[in-house]
Amino acid sequence: MRLRMRWRKQHNRSFALCINRHSNIMNLDTRQAFDLLCQLLNVGTGRDDLIRLAGNLTPQDWQDLLLAGSQNGVLQLLHHRFRDLKQESTLPEPVRQSLHNAYLNATARNMVMLHHAGSILHELTHHDLDVIPLKGLYLAEAVYPAIGLRTFSDLDLLVRRKDLDTALQAMEDIGYRLTTWYDPADPNEDIKHLPPLEKEGWPLVEMHWSILEEDAPFPVNIDGIWQRAVPARVSGVNVLAMDLHDLVLHLAIHNTYQHRLKAGLRSLYDIAFIIHQQKDLIDWERLDARAAGWKMERVLWLTLRLVKDLLGAEVPESVLQQLEPQASAAEVLAKTRRQLLSLDTSGTALTPDLAALSQTRGIFSRLKLVWSRIFIPRRILARVYNVDPASPRIYLYYARRFRELFRNYSRSAVKLAKHDQVVLAGVDMELESQKLKEWMSEEIA
Repeated sequence: MRLRMRWRKQHNRSFALCINRHSNIMNLDTRQAFDLLCQLLNVGTGRDDLIRLAGNLTPQDWQDLLLAGSQNGVLQLLHHRFRDLKQESTLPEPVRQSLHNAYLNATARNMVMLHHAGSILHELTHHDLDVIPLKGLYLAEAVYPAIGLRTFSDLDLLVRRKDLDTALQAMEDIGYRLTTWYDPADPNEDIKHLPPLEKEGWPLVEMHWSILEEDAPFPVNIDGIWQRAVPARVSGVNVLAMDLHDLVLHLAIHNTYQHRLKAGLRSLYDIAFIIHQQKDLIDWERLDARAAGWKMERVLWLTLRLVKDLLGAEVPESVLQQLEPQASAAEVLAKTRRQLLSLDTSGTALTPDLAALSQTRGIFSRLKLVWSRIFIPRRILARVYNVDPASPRIYLYYARRFRELFRNYSRSAVKLAKHDQVVLAGVDMELESQKLKEWMSEEIA
């Protein structure tokens, strides 16, 4: 996974001459900085409001705001807002330069990404394969008005499941290789794409056959997505794209449910911008009906409620009222807001398993949990360490897994045992995030 890490490090280096990433000294508190960021990005905020909001900020306020923008992955969007409304000159010079650099770096990186994507898409379509570019690759070029407005670290492509072997062969023909073990004969119900494909100097590629794992609680109709797909052009290649309603649902389920909003405002802004751009083409009844068919009404409600409340997306209130769950809506929104305000910058290694361990009572129950995380199924271990699960060598990797888990998480576990307040706060947020995910997956009566 070295290539993935390299691309992400390049992404992180792009930010800000005047941001002190490690400072915990905030003039604006986290909530104020987040709220101000939302107001500046709000699709309904006009020129006069932008001038008013920006005019009262101190240099420290700007630093806090830029830190929040960096954590939420939206610095280049802030640059676009001020430039689009011809208000760049009103910014303090260090702030203007910081936002401008974020945008230039994102543009340069995306130009390289799109160049490679063009070669890959050309090869796949040369093999007569239908391809739907997903997420950042599609959004950066086909949705946003400039390619530097949406960063992405890898290329996500959707092909039909029956075409996976051909797609894999096409990728191998241009020098890509699977990063780990994969068996097409395995049911693979717990994954939705091939193991990441890598090539030195090129971005990682995730070749999807579905947008959601088959053992997930939502019965996504992938055949319907293909039937409704529309022609598109990405990186100079004729491909397919999800229809507008499938695109909104996919982004909602990917960002709000699967990633539990850990991408912050960036993922929400994608949807707010699509709604703003395509509001006359959205059939809200059709969107509601399709969400019901996928049993993801709660995911859609929560996503639309957030993009309307935080970013001004023009979602009819009647649509939200129809989707809104009968109970606990206010509580869910409060919890979700806390999640968005708690993007982890502490560097503490905290996983769902550590959070679960903190709630487990009794030495035997804890040992059972630890045992289950070490001795995972062989086919999953095989994916982690790129080893054939049928080989006797597979058992050696359980010892390796124990060493790595101990090295990576023992320090956090010790802090947890000592009731470290930072770690305990992280545990609370992780448990709340898991409960929120469970709530979204509950079937509506």
